[in-house]
Amino acid sequence: MGKTRGRRDRDTSCDETKLYLQEPCLEKRIPEVELMSITEVPEGLDTKEWLALHTIGFFEHINLMYGTISEFCTLSICPEMVGPGPRYYLWIDDKSKKSRVSSPQYVDFVMTFVQKTVNDETLFPTKEGKEFPPNFDVIIKKIHRLLFHVLAYIHHSHFREVVLLGLHAHLNSLFAHLIEFNLHYQTIEDKEIEVLQDLIKSLKIMPSVNNNLGGEEEEEDEEEGGDQLDNAVKDKEDENKTDNVVMDTGEDKEEETEEEKVEKEDEKVEKEEEKGENVEEEEKRDGEVSEKGENCNEEQKEMDTEEKDTDEKDTKEKDTEEKDTEEKDSEKKDSDKKDSEEKDTEKKDTEEKEDTQTDKEKNDEEEVEDKEGSENSKKEDDDDDDDDVLPGPTA
Repeated sequence: MGKTRGRRDRDTSCDETKLYLQEPCLEKRIPEVELMSITEVPEGLDTKEWLALHTIGFFEHINLMYGTISEFCTLSICPEMVGPGPRYYLWIDDKSKKSRVSSPQYVDFVMTFVQKTVNDETLFPTKEGKEFPPNFDVIIKKIHRLLFHVLAYIHHSHFREVVLLGLHAHLNSLFAHLIEFNLHYQTIEDKEIEVLQDLIKSLKIMPSVNNNLGGEEEEEDEEEGGDQLDNAVKDKEDENKTDNVVMDTGEDKEEETEEEKVEKEDEKVEKEEEKGENVEEEEKRDGEVSEKGENCNEEQKEMDTEEKDTDEKDTKEKDTEEKDTEEKDSEKKDSDKKDSEEKDTEKKDTEEKEDTQTDKEKNDEEEVEDKEGSENSKKEDDDDDDDDVLPGPTA
């Protein structure tokens, strides 16, 4: 009974339906012909320059794609970096020490390493006259391998979120571009790509014709007859094996014990329970995404309300400022008018005072003249009196 369950546990991942292989999710934004055209190095351009340019582009786009689902990738939800298969990825540091880390930590390590590498002028030179290092091909292969791990992880663990965000076509185009580029320049080993070989087949990504394969067509023609013969023999052997399997199955059914029936029933119950758990988990994740969308809508409404309140507040403040300005202008106008009136009054008073002073001075002058005239008249009268008295005889 334990052996049966162990075999069932190993085959569980194979029985699960992969969402990224479903027909509605196999849409691509970039056609195959265009992918091939943007993959081939242009005439006159150095191959290493082309590799560096595409590597930086892959890094930026994969980093952006992971950023769209990073909020669903946490330490508690994704404690391990795992791809289809399942294939577990361990981080290898500078000292070649392997360590099992969570998915967010692994992706952060990858993006930090790639960012640091492409910014290193000695590894990715940008100034004219500087050459690429001798081990440039090794560096490119390491970067592409790590970026492929991130893509494999997104397909395995977060493709549902990608679909709900409507980004599956972009993800498929990005994956197809990376695979097409690898078919051209062999930047990723086959043992790495095999975990998504079913997706490559579903997307119908065909290998391009390399320049160093000039004489292969003739060899294929020569070998075609031999291949057909081998295929015929192989088909015959498969038929015989199928017949043997059918016969063995019939014999096994006759010898099946009651214990094995119980084991199968237990397996069926466990499988249904696991299926129910998977459905619940998917519903939970869908609910989280929907809740996130509702929260975003509520936050947007709050932001709109706050913006509206701010606009109303600004309008009120502006009206108040304009009103205060008008009042200040009116007060200033009244003050200027009052100052003008006071100045006119002061000027008038000054003129009146000046006129009064002038009149007073004039009167004083007239009085002085009259007084002087009176004194002169009196003096003349005294002189006339003196003339009337005659002097007496001198003794």
